[in-house]
Amino acid sequence: MTNIRKTLERSGDFAADKTQVITRGTKVILNGTIRSRLEKQAVERVTWLTPGVSMVDNHLIINSSKI
Repeated sequence: MTNIRKTLERSGDFAADKTQVITRGTKVILNGTIRSRLEKQAVERVTWLTPGVSMVDNHLIINSSKI
């Protein structure tokens, strides 16, 4: 599941450097600050598409002025 971070970094659409990805078994926790609701949804979608993920806790905060 380490591919989640790499996938986010490869995509220019996400503020990957502002996103923390924590894995605990098949559970993934997303923390950090992102620019928009669409970006938040896209990060979560990428996470769910990663093989082996069975649960995602999305704690990303939307704050377009800080990015």
